Amino acid sequence: MVIESFEPEYTGYEGRKEKIHQEFKKHNIDANLKTFYLDCDSYLDAEEKTRMYEFLDTISFWNPELILVYDDQAAYSIMACKHRLVREIPVVFDGVNFPNWELLKQYPNITGFWDKPEYMKTVQLGEIIFGPMYFNIWTDNTFLGRKTTKVFLDDAKNAGIERVNEKLFTIDRNGAYSFTLDSITTIKDKSRILKKPSKTKFRLIDARESTSSGLLWSLSGLARYTVFVQSKRDFASKRLGLFANGPTLSVVNEGFGLKEGILGGYLTSPETQIRQSVNLATEILQGKKDRRYPHHPQS
Repeated sequence: MVIESFEPEYTGYEGRKEKIHQEFKKHNIDANLKTFYLDCDSYLDAEEKTRMYEFLDTISFWNPELILVYDDQAAYSIMACKHRLVREIPVVFDGVNFPNWELLKQYPNITGFWDKPEYMKTVQLGEIIFGPMYFNIWTDNTFLGRKTTKVFLDDAKNAGIERVNEKLFTIDRNGAYSFTLDSITTIKDKSRILKKPSKTKFRLIDARESTSSGLLWSLSGLARYTVFVQSKRDFASKRLGLFANGPTLSVVNEGFGLKEGILGGYLTSPETQIRQSVNLATEILQGKKDRRYPHHPQS
């Protein structure tokens, strides 16, 4: 069974089932594949989990030998929906940028690959191409948005960058980041952004809670020497590369190479994710890895 996070019309899924099938054939497995599309952007959290649970109910009679799960939303929902089937058969995930570690601990039969976003390496790529720029990190206050913000700020701090826009966020006792102000509202002297910076500077853009005029201004190109960085794929970001009047990089592979305006980034190709997930699935199916014990996700 293959479970995909996004809508079936997503261009990145063209030919994907055939690629997965071919990878299994390399291991002399003629897999009978069925694919379910979670269509995560169309549902709220509770609805998404119900949709996953009801789907797993429908395939129980088919009795799949293994489930392949791709990307964050499907990986989260299959664990959070608490269907009995999820505990009975092995599950392999890939393309997951932010694993839910607490849920993962509850499922010894689930394993996979952690595709950790690499912000600083993506920024370094941008610097090689453009030199010092204003890098706009496109994120928001959703659960995954706060995760992306935390990873970026931790990455920046580890790189020796102590300050990213003053007073833009708070940190709660669990280490979660939330916006208090948006970068757009803090730019008072707009004359200084007409000049190329002497060193790279960062801004956090809240894609969901900024004013419409603020977002349009940031995308317009009037703020010179800006590069946008896509943090995740959802309805608020999947057209970023087409709307932004400036180059867009990404730390996730969704949208790259699909005419969505993504120039590049430091990311894992979908072909690599398919190959390594099928390799691991094959090892489990052939008994080379004991499915009864957890395998720590690999980055």
